[in-house]
Amino acid sequence: MLRSLRRIKDIQYSQEEIDNLFKEKQKLKNKRTSREVSRELRRVQSSIDYLLFVPEIISVVIEDNRHYDSIIKNGLFINNRKYVRLLCGTGNARRDTVLFVAQDFETMLKEVLNNDRQDIPLVPAKLNAYFALCSSATLSVREPNFCVIKDCIAPRVEMVDFVEEMPGQDDIVEKREIETGANLFDGMGIISPDFAMSWAGDLGLDYVPSTFIIRNVFLKGMVCVMDFHAFAQQIGEYVVRDVWGDYINIRDVDIILTESQFKLWNAYNSCKDYVKACNKNGMFWGISRYAPKKRTPMFLATTNFCRFWIWIMIKLKACAKKQWNTSLGLLANPQSTPCFIY
Repeated sequence: MLRSLRRIKDIQYSQEEIDNLFKEKQKLKNKRTSREVSRELRRVQSSIDYLLFVPEIISVVIEDNRHYDSIIKNGLFINNRKYVRLLCGTGNARRDTVLFVAQDFETMLKEVLNNDRQDIPLVPAKLNAYFALCSSATLSVREPNFCVIKDCIAPRVEMVDFVEEMPGQDDIVEKREIETGANLFDGMGIISPDFAMSWAGDLGLDYVPSTFIIRNVFLKGMVCVMDFHAFAQQIGEYVVRDVWGDYINIRDVDIILTESQFKLWNAYNSCKDYVKACNKNGMFWGISRYAPKKRTPMFLATTNFCRFWIWIMIKLKACAKKQWNTSLGLLANPQSTPCFIY
């Protein structure tokens, strides 16, 4: 969002320049006070403010819903400048915060952030969450060659409490078995070791993380390092069909994403169509988090996470069948409670 706004305003931003200005400021503060030092401090601070202060975007904390209704109805004016609602992501909603943009930049910024998507029927709450992904704080990395495949849905039968509402009397609750599906790829994709090494270099790391949390317009999720090129060679299959029905040779891609990661894939005609729109609107791939160099001795994972890796390992035949009796049992009858892994 801020990168797009800077491009619209034609402001050049360099993190290295910001870091150097802060270092220069600290050196000046350590000097003996004088008119010349004070003048230089004001100059450096003015440069920092020019690069970091974004007067076109404001964050408003809503403590009373009536205040929000009044702002939407009557408008929000600060220093005789009108601001209009831009977005409110799930993180913003948890903190009762809404982002507003100066009205004279609204049309240009929203046009860029919508990234030439087609207008398709969507639940407003979901569109609001997908659009707000542009406000995620990220570190820019190089653009990968990627494809998007269908999610893997594993059918299963669950025993549930089925509630039938009865007007004027107690609800009827009965046990029922329903057929449902577990998404083994929920929000997860894979990245080749070579490209993970490239991203580690872009991030200035001295190691290669095992996972990355990625962001792009209408796209989010985690990618795990896996040598899928070697796996394809092992099984002798190199072509997959993406969500648009196109056939892709995975030897030509760096990342394989899944349907649940690309929230608005059906708002584009193809992967090439999306990439073309991103290049036109100056959208970058970003990393919001990555795996640490030293792993923690324990982490909390849902059974969806466990099932995904169990499925991958079974497919790769990484372990003998007898060693996975417990894992196969988990696949047959997974629990909804979290599991601890040591």
